[in-house]
Amino acid sequence: MNDWLIISANAIISFNILLSAFYFPEMLKYQPENDFGRYAKQHSLSENLVCYQLPGTFSLAFYSQNQSIPNVWSEEELKSVLNSKGDLLVYASENGMNSIKT
Repeated sequence: MNDWLIISANAIISFNILLSAFYFPEMLKYQPENDFGRYAKQHSLSENLVCYQLPGTFSLAFYSQNQSIPNVWSEEELKSVLNSKGDLLVYASENGMNSIKT
């Protein structure tokens, strides 16, 4: 009975190590909030970071070290924030980017 317990525990631990070492790092590449937050922090743009037509996420706030990222949903709000802050770093949805371009 103890042999089965040890074999099962080793299999589970080995599987979790493989997931942590190979699978999860690859999956994190598809979360752009991490990279975007690091970029904002690296270039000292955290205070000018705005989420446009997207809800802010914990990982974006964590990696940018800015816990008060405003969520802007309309063009009028975006213009108002732009006028008050000057320069903005905008994290936007595809529709938001098309709206900004026009």
